Amino acid sequence: ENKIAGYTFTTQAGYRAPEMYLCSDNINQLDFYNFPTTKGFVIKASHLHSNLAVFAFSEGFGNDGKATDLVSGQRYGLADVKTVLAKANATTYIVEEYVPGVGLGRLPTEYKFHVVNGKVVSINV
Repeated sequence: ENKIAGYTFTTQAGYRAPEMYLCSDNINQLDFYNFPTTKGFVIKASHLHSNLAVFAFSEGFGNDGKATDLVSGQRYGLADVKTVLAKANATTYIVEEYVPGVGLGRLPTEYKFHVVNGKVVSINV
């Protein structure tokens, strides 16, 4: 799945998408990105599916350089995130705005529409 193509399609169609802060094929650029300490963000690979190598941090990295990932419930630092991305053979990396769900520290409900030949054949929530 190409999340960059999905983002481009969504924004060109006039719909709001999470703001993309960084998109790079160089994992080391994550070292130089100024991650917020109080604002949430998401780090993910662009070509993987489901929640593979997706990290959602609702409050940014804390003073200890770590944050709780809302997807797994684990605490990660940037080095940990980069290790998971590398093990998943990710090649392009995205840092984007965290869009909260209903309630503090909650992920939004995600709907996936599967379309075949122009017809919606299933919806996953």
